[in-house]
Amino acid sequence: MAEVKILSRTELMTYPTPDHPVTVKAVTYQTGFMPPRTIYIPKDVYTPEKEKEDIKADIEKASTTKHETFEV
Repeated sequence: MAEVKILSRTELMTYPTPDHPVTVKAVTYQTGFMPPRTIYIPKDVYTPEKEKEDIKADIEKASTTKHETFEV
């Protein structure tokens, strides 16, 4: 279990199709040495529990991503 710091929660209007706007909650968080990350949850399904589940899934996804390193 990782300690997570919520940096912001913002409501945004998105347009998946031009005639169908959807409001989402953009939740920006930070944990450990990871840079801040943002998840988007549709407002109509947003709950604190859903937020925690989605953050946990995002952390797991980010931790399995292979990072590229090179010199310049």
